[in-house]
Amino acid sequence: MSVPSPVAKTLQTAATNEMLKRDDGLIQGRRGGGYYIDVGASKLIIKGKIKVKQGYGVEAVGAHSLVLEDRSELDADEIVFGTGYQNMKETARKIFGDGLAERVRG
Repeated sequence: MSVPSPVAKTLQTAATNEMLKRDDGLIQGRRGGGYYIDVGASKLIIKGKIKVKQGYGVEAVGAHSLVLEDRSELDADEIVFGTGYQNMKETARKIFGDGLAERVRG
């Protein structure tokens, strides 16, 4: 199914406005994203049930482990890469240049 761009934009704008209204309690006072919703992982990290290691690149991913550049090997049931975050303005700048990036709010 194809939707003309002006119609799609109108529909998406309405959907975005509805999401903002519903999420107001979560994002109140926040600008441009960057908020963190904890669903229990922080407590598990504090209790030591989730291990965090930073500052080393990944050398290899095994079936049940992760080998880092320092040659340490970590046993793992699951591996989650937290690779960082840049705000939307800087992402837009890389893709579209300074002119458009300066028009991005947030």
